[in-house]
Amino acid sequence: MANAAPVTIDNAVFSFLDISLPNSVGYPDQLSHTIGAITVSPKDGTTITATQSGQTVTLQAASQATFSDQYAAFVPYDPSLTGNWQFEATNGSDVTTFQGPAHASVPQVEFATNIVMTPNGLTPTFTWDDPGNADWISISIFDLERRNNLGLADRIEIERVTGGSYTIPAGLLEDGRRYSFNVAGNIGYTAADDPGTNPDGSSRVGDTRSRSRVFVDFVAGGLTAGDPVYLPVVDNSGPIPFFDFNNPVLAGLVEYYDPVFAVGYDFAIGDGNPNFSSVVLPDIGDGVYSLYLNDGSGFSFFDTILAGEEYAFGGNGVSEFRILGIETGAGLQPDDPTAFVTGLSFFSDGQFTGRMTPILQDVSEVPLPATGFLLFGGVAGLIIMRRRKNPSATAN
Repeated sequence: MANAAPVTIDNAVFSFLDISLPNSVGYPDQLSHTIGAITVSPKDGTTITATQSGQTVTLQAASQATFSDQYAAFVPYDPSLTGNWQFEATNGSDVTTFQGPAHASVPQVEFATNIVMTPNGLTPTFTWDDPGNADWISISIFDLERRNNLGLADRIEIERVTGGSYTIPAGLLEDGRRYSFNVAGNIGYTAADDPGTNPDGSSRVGDTRSRSRVFVDFVAGGLTAGDPVYLPVVDNSGPIPFFDFNNPVLAGLVEYYDPVFAVGYDFAIGDGNPNFSSVVLPDIGDGVYSLYLNDGSGFSFFDTILAGEEYAFGGNGVSEFRILGIETGAGLQPDDPTAFVTGLSFFSDGQFTGRMTPILQDVSEVPLPATGFLLFGGVAGLIIMRRRKNPSATAN
């Protein structure tokens, strides 16, 4: 085995409890131990393993724009793995050992909520409600069109922030490219945790001990300056992606939900949500859509809706409905977050935790084109309108 320069770690060795909501970036949406080391030198030819409680994990070099010399691994949560990981870095005949901090008895961090994007071309501003038990907040921006060798989207920006707001700087984003914005809540190590020091002698006090991550996808430049957009969590775990929202709603206020390309959508409220009161559909293609309501045995045709007209469901509203008739010939792009802006109002004040499900295949008498399936991307949003239109149609 050839001789090599000793392996050094010029920055932090990390070990923390980690949990992510479903995302397009590639982070596991389960409770995990995230372990690794930043600024490993030399990276070429170095192998790093970590061992605890008889379990050995091989770390991978997670090349990315922000930490080009980082090694990392995700380990499914195991209560026996909250102690000190023993790391071993090998390069040729050189072997370097070091110890990671323990994160026993650390609580999970709550998730950030109400992530809102205020469009402004390539420099949008994001705001959110901080998780209540976090010591600090960090944001990251991921390029969804480029992956590192961990299978993660490439992180092109990471910052520790305060005040629940961040404006993306000019020159970072490319027009028309897909990105994901991440808000991470962090609980840090304290002196009482006795986390020790990093291999370079730096203190681990203040390093992350527990983290929660929320991701929302967007297309750079997809929206010009305008009203705020409430962005959902995109769940890509199944064959059909879902858009999951979690935001407050006011009775009668029309809110605009903005999904991507599909031939139709199912709209459903979450448990305890107020019913849908009305819907406004965009002027796409011929501007004529079919409304389906659930009669208890499935969806059946109920009425025709014209674009731009607020259609009131009547009574106490409805808990779910289906829209069909989005024309494939309209040329809607799957990564365009302004492709099909749908307005919704609610019967009463409350919280909307509902879901939009794209219809990608024939589910009624309305046929799909001969291809049978359509490409689908992961961008959606909710635009809050300041005024409510007067109802122009009423369901019987």
